[in-house]
Amino acid sequence: MCPDFHFAAWSAMASHGHRDVNLPPATWHRASSFLGEFNVFLQALGFSPWAVDKERGGHLTNFWLYCTMDRSSPAKSQVQFGCTNFAAVNPIPHAYARGKGKHLSAAVDLLENFISEVWAFQEQAQGDAEPTPAQQHDENWHILDMRQFVCPSTERIWFSCEDGSIWFMPRECGTSSLCGEWRAYRDAGCGVWWCNERSGHLFFPVAV
Repeated sequence: MCPDFHFAAWSAMASHGHRDVNLPPATWHRASSFLGEFNVFLQALGFSPWAVDKERGGHLTNFWLYCTMDRSSPAKSQVQFGCTNFAAVNPIPHAYARGKGKHLSAAVDLLENFISEVWAFQEQAQGDAEPTPAQQHDENWHILDMRQFVCPSTERIWFSCEDGSIWFMPRECGTSSLCGEWRAYRDAGCGVWWCNERSGHLFFPVAV
């Protein structure tokens, strides 16, 4: 993708309004597939969304969705959709829309309708499958913002909060922690994520 186009697209959206729509806790484990499924939803409604690649790292998806809400005013009605778990902005995995005035409101309505009528319903339809920890505990789960560190002597990886209050080191097998309190889960959509069922904490490693 042309770097100039990427900068122009970002600059055009930077001055617009921004609205978050949180994802239901039971769907957090597949949040990385949200934009792809929302894209299909928009097309089914007659919209013509298009994807724009974003830089790697720190994102649930490697693209944004753009959509024209009013074909008679394509420039003014253009909105941007994204999905992220960037804890510094909002600690809950969420979708968001960026746009102007009534077009932003219409975009948020689309997100809310999709989440309530399609996204969350799909999770309920899979109720006969084994529930994930996030499904079992729902709002009792808390997402942690943790950084990856490497022990200089052993070269072992460990994860810790900024203040060091919570940390863990994965076993070599990669499925649990040395302390035994953290377990890793793998999802086809968002890859590997960790949970501590005793404390009710979730951790999504940053994509690179």
